[in-house]
Amino acid sequence: MDFSNCAVKSICCIIDFDPYAHEYQIQKGILNTPPSVDAVTITNSTQILLMIEKKTWYHFFNFQLSGSDIDKKRQIDDKVDEYTREISDKYVNTKEIISHCVNTPDVVDTIPHILIFLTELSGKNPDPTSGFATILGLLAMTASFKIDEYTYNAMQKSINLLPAPHSEYLHCKELDNFILVH
Repeated sequence: MDFSNCAVKSICCIIDFDPYAHEYQIQKGILNTPPSVDAVTITNSTQILLMIEKKTWYHFFNFQLSGSDIDKKRQIDDKVDEYTREISDKYVNTKEIISHCVNTPDVVDTIPHILIFLTELSGKNPDPTSGFATILGLLAMTASFKIDEYTYNAMQKSINLLPAPHSEYLHCKELDNFILVH
């Protein structure tokens, strides 16, 4: 999985899920590959399935966010809603693809699993080592409100709306530790 916008490379075994979604498309004879999470892995000690969806804020902050503070808040809220819908759909599709792969209906519902929203935007504010490009973009803006903090808080609220029984918002540098500790 690409963590280039975090300047970190995972040391854990993380499986790119795209080939499985593509194989599902072929086997089912459907026109398009269904949207699914970016990656999956199993935690080390508790053997929890992690479904990982990585979304970046860097391009959005630097190339799409504009206008007054009120405009920027609305744009961030709209993007959070979009990400939430996308991740919810990807979660449902991923469960179906996994069930198909292991030939066991609703298998994901019977095992411990967590849906992870992974991003370069850290809740530890300020964290000078996280998402360097994002921080530079934020510093270049002249908004009177804290864009990164506002976005982080909006995403934290959104995580509670996801259909998974357990969801987490993680900074990409926290992923390895999360996998190793759980």
